[in-house]
Amino acid sequence: MTSAAATSLLAQSQPPLWDRALVAAVGPLITVLVGGLVVWAITSRVQRNREEADRKLQEAREDAIREREHDREDAIKTREEQRADAEMAREWRARDDALRHELVTSMTEAAGTLYLTGQHYWRLKRNAETNHNDVTLKARNDFRAALDATYLQSRKDGEVVEKRLEGYFNSSEPRDSWHRTMDALTVRYFQLIDQATDKLYEENEGPKHTGLSKEKMRGNPKSLLDCYREALAAAVKSVFEAPLRARS
Repeated sequence: MTSAAATSLLAQSQPPLWDRALVAAVGPLITVLVGGLVVWAITSRVQRNREEADRKLQEAREDAIREREHDREDAIKTREEQRADAEMAREWRARDDALRHELVTSMTEAAGTLYLTGQHYWRLKRNAETNHNDVTLKARNDFRAALDATYLQSRKDGEVVEKRLEGYFNSSEPRDSWHRTMDALTVRYFQLIDQATDKLYEENEGPKHTGLSKEKMRGNPKSLLDCYREALAAAVKSVFEAPLRARS
């Protein structure tokens, strides 16, 4: 083959100049485009990852804020409940204290009035026996009506107090001590009006009543007054110390 023929054949086997120019121009563009797409894909993924990480971090912060807020609200609620419970406890204590004082007032008034009236009558009676005259006899007899009225009123008030003590306290001690107080005063009243019978002494002897024997009550009236003072003191003490029944 001659060189001219070889040159002609080579020229025919190569693309036209326009095609070669186009390939030369487009090739770098495609490379840049593809490379840009790859870079974009990588940077987009990195950006998405960063945004996802930022989102999760923000969510974590918001969750932490909500949790702290929830904890704060729970703490506030707990403190409010504790304050309410404490206030309610104070109110209950105040009510209980008022009830105890009111019971003691009723007890001391009912028992004290009968005791003092009885003592006054005893002095008038003794004076009438020592200085027997119309004046002393009249003073004793006139006061007898006051003594009888006081006894009836005190017994009525005492029964009310006794039932209240039974209702308010779990322990029987307040009621038992109060019952002993009134039994001692009852026996003493009938001694003062000279109507203390053997039946009266029998009904009021023993631990469920005065705690005294009938012989001691009959032979030593002072023992009844001592019993009254001791029983009333025990009743007052137990009212202030004994637990109250649960109330709604």
